[in-house]
Amino acid sequence: AVVRSGQFGPLPLSLVLREGLVLDALDPATAGWEGGTYVTWRDGTASCVRIDVDLDGIADDGSTGTGDDTSAEDIVGAIGAINGLNASFDPAGKIVISADAGFEFSFSDDSSGALAALGINTLFTGRDGTDIAVRRSLLDDPAGLMVGRFENGELIENGTALGISGMRNAAIEVLGGVSIAKHWSDSVQAVASRASIAATNAEAGSIVLESLEAQRASLSGVSVDEETINLLNYQRQFQGAAQVIRTADELLQTLIAIV
Repeated sequence: AVVRSGQFGPLPLSLVLREGLVLDALDPATAGWEGGTYVTWRDGTASCVRIDVDLDGIADDGSTGTGDDTSAEDIVGAIGAINGLNASFDPAGKIVISADAGFEFSFSDDSSGALAALGINTLFTGRDGTDIAVRRSLLDDPAGLMVGRFENGELIENGTALGISGMRNAAIEVLGGVSIAKHWSDSVQAVASRASIAATNAEAGSIVLESLEAQRASLSGVSVDEETINLLNYQRQFQGAAQVIRTADELLQTLIAIV
C-alpha cells in the first residue's frame, strides 16, 4: 500500500489511522495470523525494512497463549524506530505516523493483515456484511485512494488499481479457490435452485393433501349432495305429518262442537 494515491504526499507526511487496538485482542477468527509488512522510506535514497507480525496464538515456549503475540504498540514502536519516521498514539487512541522533513514513506507486501486491521489505506470499514461501508475519509477525499504500489523498489503508478480491477476474476483462497464473480454466480444459482425445489415441494404437498382429503371423504361414506337430498325428504315428511295432525285436530274440534 502506498500512502496517498500511490504517491508520497507533501512533506512532512502525517497519516492518522483508526482507533488504537491490541492485535492479539481481535476477534478469535483472526487467530493464526503470522507474516509481516515492508516499510520503505526515502531521504534521497530508498531503504526498506520488514516489520514482523506474530499472531499465531503460540507463546515462545510452545504453549498456547497470546502473551508473545504482536500488539499495536509493538508495530508503532517498530515504525517509530525507523530513522526519519515517527509513530505514536494520539489522545483519542488513534495511531499517528509522520515523516520528518525530507523523508517519504510507504507500506507494501503486507502478508500479516496488520495494515488492514490498523486501518492503513483501507477501502472499507466494518467487520462483516452487516456494517460494511466505504471509509469516510476516502469519501471526503477520493484523491486519497491509493492506485499505485512499489514493486522491487520501483513505483508502478497504477499497480494497485490494476490489482483491484483484477480481483473480480482472481481466485480467492477463502472462497474455495474461485473468483468473486464465480462465487456470486454460484450463490445466485444455488439460491434459485433451492427456491425452485421449495416451490415444487409445496405444490406436491398441496396435491397430496387434496388426494388425502378425497380418500377420507370416500372412506367416511359421506356425500354432501346425498345428505342434502335426505334433509329435504325429512323436511317434506315432517311437513306432511304436521298437516295430518292439524287436520285430525280440526276434525276432533268439529265433533266436540256437534256434541
